[in-house]
Amino acid sequence: MASCNRSAEHGFHSSEEAFDAYADFLQTVKKTENITTGRLVELARKWYALDDSVASCIIRDSMKAHAPARQEIIHDSLRFYMGRLIDKRQWAFTDYLTIIESLNRVEVDTFSLPLVASAHRFYAGLDSVPTYGTNAEQTVALYQKMLERTLKDGFRSKADIITFLQEEDMAFRSFLKYLPVYGDIPLGDITVQTGKVIRHITDLSMKEQPLFHKEELVILLTVRNNRRLLQNALVCLDEIWRDRYIADSNRSMAYLWMLVQPWISFDELSYTLLSERQTDALHRLAKETSKATRKLKHSGFPLEVDELPALLIKAYITNIN
Repeated sequence: MASCNRSAEHGFHSSEEAFDAYADFLQTVKKTENITTGRLVELARKWYALDDSVASCIIRDSMKAHAPARQEIIHDSLRFYMGRLIDKRQWAFTDYLTIIESLNRVEVDTFSLPLVASAHRFYAGLDSVPTYGTNAEQTVALYQKMLERTLKDGFRSKADIITFLQEEDMAFRSFLKYLPVYGDIPLGDITVQTGKVIRHITDLSMKEQPLFHKEELVILLTVRNNRRLLQNALVCLDEIWRDRYIADSNRSMAYLWMLVQPWISFDELSYTLLSERQTDALHRLAKETSKATRKLKHSGFPLEVDELPALLIKAYITNIN
């Protein structure tokens, strides 16, 4: 039997030794009764490291013909028992955020760091740009006209895309000023048209001579999405605490979706690209989301908000290759 290279993490000499360690870890997870956030992070880190080490080891081992299947069996068992362990207690959004911050595997490379900084400077500069100064109906009308004009004119240069993002940000911040009163104003066109514009921008990055390189555009649009979802959720929180929302079921449902949207939508790249200020805002959202949703009169929401952190934690922890 050929020996594999020593793992930098575990120092296995052979696949058999690696599998013994993996099986021992499975027994540890099975026997764990009480779980804290810190302990779950510790177990997840060990799982990921072991899984990588076993995979690396069996690639170099002569017994590798059956080893991948054996690894998959233990791996699947660990997914089951880690999930069962997570189900043993109630979790909060603060727990989920701690886990994400502890285990996030996405890092910004040296090439991308200036792009991230530039995207944040761009949007930070828009904070001082005045909003429309119009009423709710006029704001929606101006927002729609801006989107219609953009779809009609298209984009011929990078400057055109930057101009759109500036105009969109102004429109969106103007829109948020009247969030509590939009229940009777149709907003579907804005959602549909915005989607069309963003898809058009994305399609342009696939051209032979793109206006934005793909990596640059991914960063810019992720920073944009982070900003919009957090702004939306924070306005919801503020309106709920001020009792300024209109508490009929449809509008309460809309507020619920806006509050949980960052948790549902953000991926590891989203968390990695948050600015320090946005990270602080997300920590506030984590502390206040569950309490805020209890003030909303709602029915028919497809999940219990207090159960969402556990679902998110389980999906995140167990979603390793």
